[in-house]
Amino acid sequence: YFDFLAFAFSGLPSDGTVAAAMIYMLHDLNKQGARMDYPVGGSGAVVDALVRGLVKHGGELRLRTPVARLLIDGTGACEGVELSGGRRVRARRAVISNAAVWNTAELLPEEMRASFRGRGSLDDDTPATPSFIHLHLGIRADGLSDRALSSIHHIVVPEWEKLTAPQSAAFVSMPSLLDPSAAPAGRHAIHAYLPATEPYGLWEGVRRGTPEYDALKRERAEPL
Repeated sequence: YFDFLAFAFSGLPSDGTVAAAMIYMLHDLNKQGARMDYPVGGSGAVVDALVRGLVKHGGELRLRTPVARLLIDGTGACEGVELSGGRRVRARRAVISNAAVWNTAELLPEEMRASFRGRGSLDDDTPATPSFIHLHLGIRADGLSDRALSSIHHIVVPEWEKLTAPQSAAFVSMPSLLDPSAAPAGRHAIHAYLPATEPYGLWEGVRRGTPEYDALKRERAEPL
């Protein structure tokens, strides 16, 4: 069960998930009255809420502002960023990157990247987790069972021993149960996916928009 919680959180079993992140999640998950819901308005509503909080506390959101490199001082601490246009933005306390480890590592000086390889949180040799298969559906709202309507989230694990195996565990959500704006009247929206179990190798050399790509999508989404 603990492996499942870690897998649902990070796409990896417990021995591959950061302990601090798991502690934070378990603390929230076990609070009185806690539940796994869905943001009304979808993921865009989450972004809007984050922007409101940023502006409220004096922050500024800059779009289309790519970072060219991280600025490192003589002690090895990151003191700011240099934008692609050459402008430098200095940090008062710290620089936080929410980019993937490989994208963040690319912004470091080469000698610092080399020092992280094989150890540390910015090791650009870190292997990627497998990918996802997503399926988005619109269905009629009539004829659904009480069980289907009892929760917006449903998780299927055919065999616990194959939790992280390809084409195995599936997560299914019906957000329109909580947010009617997610689907037209008399309909429901479904999002189903195979989480972090899809091998990249199957898709290498397959170009988007080709009959081969479409056929592979249908084949790999069949378990959903």
